[in-house]
Amino acid sequence: MTARITCSALCMALLAGCAPFAQDLNKYNAARYADAGLAALNRGDWDAARRAYARAAVNADLGRAPTRTRSVMYYEYGRASGVTCFYEHAEEYLSKALTLDEESSGPTHYPLIELARLNLDRGKYAEAVPYFERVLPIVEKLNSEALDPIGFADLLDEYAVHLLSRGAPMTPAL
Repeated sequence: MTARITCSALCMALLAGCAPFAQDLNKYNAARYADAGLAALNRGDWDAARRAYARAAVNADLGRAPTRTRSVMYYEYGRASGVTCFYEHAEEYLSKALTLDEESSGPTHYPLIELARLNLDRGKYAEAVPYFERVLPIVEKLNSEALDPIGFADLLDEYAVHLLSRGAPMTPAL
């Protein structure tokens, strides 16, 4: 008795054999799109960066890239989305980056800062509170005031704007 191979069985076998190749191709494409996103940022073209990082994030997911790689793609896409006023995408992908960083012991302060800024810029002061309150102890522990005094001062200024908008006293709750 001879075995008959159906077309769908053959296609499934071929696709199963291509899966590792497809993952590698997607990881390669994610890196290419991330490079294009960085080049666009260097040119000041935030919209092109947003589009490139969107593609990088999709390819990183399809390629089952490492958690840190996916987190960076989500973060950059979220950040560029916020700058270009795609606020829902920004919040979604910055939150995804934060979740991945929390799960992998990654640098959570980056997405926390951007989520605080995103809410502050949109006038959502109450929503910004948890992000500011979570990130300030982290950046202090990282010695940011010495390593990045201007960035640290900017963050404190943004938090002060937030506190003033709520009529709160100017003492951060650390």
